[in-house]
This record gives sequence, C-alpha cells and structure tokens, in this order.
Amino acid sequence: MKKIIGCMTVLMLVGMAFTGFAAEKGLEELKKAVQTDPENAITQYELGKAYGKANRMGDALKALNKAVKLKPKYSKAYYTRGVVLKALHKPEQAVESFQKAIEHNPKYAKAHYGLGMMYYSQGKYKDAAPAFKKAANNKRGYKDAWYYLGLSYFLSADFKKAIQAYHLAIKAGKKDDQVYYNLGVAYSRQGKYKSATTQLQQAVKVKKDDPAIWNQLGLMYYNRKHFKSARQAFEKAVALDENYGEAIYGLGRCLLKHGKKDAAQIQAEKLKGIDAALSAELIQMIGPLAPEAAAVAAPVKKKLSKKSKSKKRTPKKKK
Repeated sequence: MKKIIGCMTVLMLVGMAFTGFAAEKGLEELKKAVQTDPENAITQYELGKAYGKANRMGDALKALNKAVKLKPKYSKAYYTRGVVLKALHKPEQAVESFQKAIEHNPKYAKAHYGLGMMYYSQGKYKDAAPAFKKAANNKRGYKDAWYYLGLSYFLSADFKKAIQAYHLAIKAGKKDDQVYYNLGVAYSRQGKYKSATTQLQQAVKVKKDDPAIWNQLGLMYYNRKHFKSARQAFEKAVALDENYGEAIYGLGRCLLKHGKKDAAQIQAEKLKGIDAALSAELIQMIGPLAPEAAAVAAPVKKKLSKKSKSKKRTPKKKK
C-alpha cells in the first residue's frame, strides 16, 4: 500500500525561515554592519539569516545566539534559531528554541508549525497535533498546517479528526494527489468505501501515472463489490508497474470473481517471484484447475526476482 506521506525536509523548513531575506543586504555588508555595531540585535539576526541562506549553519547559530542574548524576547530570532538547530541535527535544542519563540509571541504561526514539525519528525504525533492546530488557527489559509494536522491525527489512529483536517487543507488550497490519497485512505479505515472511492478518483485525476493510487482505488471498488471497475483499476496499476505484487494479487481476485480461474492462475504464477505469500494465498483461493487450464498456466513462470518498486509514501511517514 502506498504510504501516507508527510515528511518535510530540513531544506524546506530552512527555506521558510530565510524567505524574505533582503537581497540588497549581502553577507559581506552585514558582517561590516555587525563589526560597526556588534550590540545591535536586529543586525545580528539579519546576519544569522544571511549565513543560513548561504548554508553556513554554524555561523548562523553564533549570530542568532548573539541576537537573542541582546534581545531576550526576540521571537523571530528564536524561530530562525530553531530552524538552524534542526538543520544541525540538534532536535532537543530546536524544540526549546521554537517554544521560546512561542512564549514571546503566542500567535506566531510559523513557530507553532516549526514545533509541530519537530515533534512529527520524532514520531510524537500526539504532541505534534496541537502545535499544527495552533499554527493553522493563527494563520488564515495555512494549508500545510492543516495537512500535517491530518497526518498527525491519522498516525495517532484518530481517523475522524484526520478526515476533518484533510478537508480543511483542501479548502485552504492544498489540492495535490497526496492529500486526496490520504483522505481516501482515512475514509477506508472507517469502512466508508464510497467516500474513499470519491477521494481516490480525485487523486487519479491529479496524478494519472501513480500505480499506488490505482491499486488503492481497485481495493475500494473490490470492497464495494464493483468487480469490473476494480479489475480495470488493478490492470492500470500493473500496466504502470508490472512487478506491483498487491495489484497483481487484486487483479487475480477480480478474475476469480468473473469465473476466470485459468487467468487468475496466470497472475498467481507471476506473483511467485514477487511475493510468494500472496501467490500462495491466491493459489489457495483458485483451488484445483482443470487439466487444460493447468497446461495454459504452467508456462507462465517468469523469473521476477525484484519486488515492486512502486513509490510508497506517508502514513509519507513535510516531516
């Protein structure tokens, strides 16, 4: 199954922190400004951002440490310092810095979001959820905050709240294949296969060449006993990835529902080199074959040593 995706990279979070850096104030100019007035917290902060933008995180941290020392309630400096500490793989210190930013500015949405991302990246989904919720509530249309709130709820097995958050992410403007896919899976976990189908159909419209979406859509059709549509979805998944074991298995089951035991046996033979357990399960479902059917199925013993390499994403366990 395609994973529910959501792991923001350090570079993405760093990009958020350093967006808006004044291009006219180059690094050398800021270094000179700091030499002239080393007690200016704002200049130290801008220098820290400049170093961060240049990916000089050690120097960035030094400048930002000076900024918060000179101005202890400097929430923006604490936030940027948190991003830099994350990039330096110092999660505990990063969490403390984001918390300091929030302490001095409780409505600082980006700081709440940064804190949420730290908890999320550590697998602390129940701690991440409140942080993402505060971020979303403090910034109108914060689609990524709603999306990661949904992921946090999903990974905490609270599918009802996950569905609500995903819908709010879509309302805020996040309309990629991943949010529709994740929403579809959340509905499926509640046994709401019709609603799941609707969301997965939307995901397919956005991204037609992802076999994992077609496979999941096939599963929903199958659960609703729409075997013809399920078969078509599984066939599309296999056409995109001929070694996609789950889709081959699903296709075999659909063929059985249409009374095509010989064709199902061919799929079982294909599965042997991909997923022996699924192949054995499908063969057991098929049962004994007529001699003619067995003769047709036997030659299809391909050596498929590689397992499916379909892109699997969270629960893509941005990060």
